[in-house]
Amino acid sequence: MKFLTTALLFLIPTSPTYATLSRPFNLRLPWKPSVIVYPKNYDQTSRTVKCGNSANVKMSVRGGGHSYGAFGLGGENGRLVIDVERFQSVVYNSSNQRAQVGAGLRLGNMAAKLASYGRALPHGTCAGVGLAGHALHGGFGYTSRNWGLTVDNIIELKGIKADGSTFIANESTNPDLFWALRGAGSSFAIVLEFKLKTYPAPASTVNFSYGIEMGAINADKATQLYLAWQEFGKTAPKELGIQMYVEPWWMSIGGNYYGSRADFDRIIKPLVDKTTAIYGRAPLTTVSSLGWLATLESLSGGPIARPTSGFSEFDTFYAKSLVVPTADALKQVAVRSLFDYIFTNRDKEPSGYYFIANLYGGPGSLINAVSSTATAYFDRDAFIVFQFYGFAANNSPPFNAQTIPFINNLSKAITDKQARVGGGVWPAYANYIDPELTYQEAGQKYFGGNLARLRQLKTVWDPQNRLGGGIGV
Repeated sequence: MKFLTTALLFLIPTSPTYATLSRPFNLRLPWKPSVIVYPKNYDQTSRTVKCGNSANVKMSVRGGGHSYGAFGLGGENGRLVIDVERFQSVVYNSSNQRAQVGAGLRLGNMAAKLASYGRALPHGTCAGVGLAGHALHGGFGYTSRNWGLTVDNIIELKGIKADGSTFIANESTNPDLFWALRGAGSSFAIVLEFKLKTYPAPASTVNFSYGIEMGAINADKATQLYLAWQEFGKTAPKELGIQMYVEPWWMSIGGNYYGSRADFDRIIKPLVDKTTAIYGRAPLTTVSSLGWLATLESLSGGPIARPTSGFSEFDTFYAKSLVVPTADALKQVAVRSLFDYIFTNRDKEPSGYYFIANLYGGPGSLINAVSSTATAYFDRDAFIVFQFYGFAANNSPPFNAQTIPFINNLSKAITDKQARVGGGVWPAYANYIDPELTYQEAGQKYFGGNLARLRQLKTVWDPQNRLGGGIGV
C-alpha cells in the first residue's frame, strides 16, 4: 500500500491497536483485513480507493461494524477496509425538513441529534448499529409502517465511486446509481453522506409488551397464538409497530404505537382478548406512555449515545431471515411445524436462540406502498419478516457449529411445509445477512426480480468488482 502515508490514519496487522479495532461485532467471524483506513474527508477516501485499485485488492466499507456476516471487514481475510467513522456530521435544514448526515454515524447518536431539532427518522432499535449499512440495505424500525424504511427516506447520496472519483446520486443525477445504492449500496460505491427526509418527533408513544410463559402452553396453543397475532396484523393500523418474540421458554408480543393511549387501548384490545382466551389467563402486561427519547432508550435497552470511535458491543452467533409475502401468510400447518420443532428440541438446543417476527405489511403500510422496482430494495410485498438468531453462551466464543443447522431448521420447519403461492424462492432481508448462502442464493433471496438489473449495473459502476460481498451482487 505504497500510497498510504502518515497523513492518513490507518492500521496494519502489526499496529498496536489492530487486534482491538479489527474485532467484528460477530466474534464467530474474525476476518483479518490487510489494512484498515480511517479517512477524514473525500480526498483521503479517494486516494485510499485509488491505492486499493493500484494494489489490485478488494475493498469493503465499515460503517458501524455491525454486519451479521462481518462484511464490514470484508467477509474474508486480506481486504482493504475503509472505515467511515470520522464522518459524523448532522446538519438539519429547517426550511425543507431534511438532514445532511455523515455515513459514520450510529443510529443512536443520529437520533439524539435529530431529536434536538424536534425531528426523527424511521430506523432500527439498536442504537449501536451504523447508519450506512442499515440505510443502504433497508432499515426497518417500529415507525416504518408509518414512515417507510430508512432507505425510502434517502433524498441524495454523496461519496466515492469504485474508481476513486467523487459522485452525487439522486433522482436526476446518476439515477441508475441512486437506484442501485438504495438496497444494494455496499456493492456499488463508498457512501460518505446522506440527505434524508425527516419527520416531527412524536410528543409521546405507547410502549407495550404482553408476555406468555412457554412452559405453560404446548405447541398447539403456541400455534394458535401466532395465528391470532398474524391475523391481527391484517387490520393493524400503520401507526402500530408490532412484533412477536419467541425463545424456548418465553413468548411476547410487543412494540410501539404512535398515537394516544386511548386509541392504543381500543386497537390492541381484540388481540389481547384473543391472546388471553388461548393462553387461559391474562398475559404479563407492561404498557407505558413515553416521550420520544425515552422511547428510543427503552427500545434500545439503555442510553442511545454510543462511542463515535471503535465498537464495544459484541456477540457470537449465526442468524438468518425469512420474508413472508402478503399472499403467503403462514398457514396453520407451517406454524405448527415451527412450534413442534421448538417444543421437541427444548432443552436439547446446541445454543441459546430466539426468533422475532416483525409486521411489515397490513393496511396502509408505507413499506408496501413503494413499487418493488422503484429502488433496488425488492421486498415490497412483505407481510411478516422473521429473524432467527442462535448465540453462544455469554455472547462469546466458543461457538457450537451445530447451531447453524439448528437455526436453518427453524426456517425450514416453515418452508418445508408451505410452498409459496405461484412457486419461487422464499425471500430474505439483507440486513440480517446470512453468510452461509451462496452467491446465487443470496442474490435471489435478497433482490428477486431486481437482481438482473443490479448485476448489469455492477459492470458499469464497479467493473473490476472491487467492492461489496455477501449480498449476491
